[in-house]
Amino acid sequence: QLLKRVYGGAMPVEKKREFYKLSQRLNENTQEKRELSETAASFVCENDIIALDSGSTSAAFVSVLKERFHHLTVVTHSLYVFNALRDTDFKIILLGGEYLKDEDAFYGYMTLDMLQNLHVSKSFLCPEAISLDYGVFDRVHELLPIQRNYLTICDKPILLADSSKFETVASLKICGFSPKLIFITDSKLPQEIYELYQKEGVPIIKKGS
Repeated sequence: QLLKRVYGGAMPVEKKREFYKLSQRLNENTQEKRELSETAASFVCENDIIALDSGSTSAAFVSVLKERFHHLTVVTHSLYVFNALRDTDFKIILLGGEYLKDEDAFYGYMTLDMLQNLHVSKSFLCPEAISLDYGVFDRVHELLPIQRNYLTICDKPILLADSSKFETVASLKICGFSPKLIFITDSKLPQEIYELYQKEGVPIIKKGS
């Protein structure tokens, strides 16, 4: 594996991730996504109002939310998340718009218009790639404005990413790093990456840390 020199050591060079349709990603890194979702659920309180991104990590997270909570309000543009929550007592606010079949989610100006008139306590964002040098990324250009707006309508933005996504890059930048952002990952994140992010003031939470 290629390494790059950093102060005090070395870490893997950023690599571009392979990207697949949602139907395929649902079967990737399932254990890691379940683990980080259980950690992320500790940031949610009964009766909370939260926003939830689309994607396979959201699919894992919503399963944990169903197990642990009885009454939440969930704002989402993901039809997958909506369908997963239909049999609960959660209040669901589905952001409608144009339908993106490969991601089972809505997008466009109608989606954004609804979103910009809402406020939530926490937004849970699920990016495709995270690089200390370059920032937070995704690949689906239709959904990028929604992800960026989730960061602006909440009191606390929380990013959920399994360990395979760290020190990788993708084509579309969602945001840079800021003190408000909290990153939650699984226990397989290499210790040298965890320590470097901590040293740079990027709060990462993982099981056992």
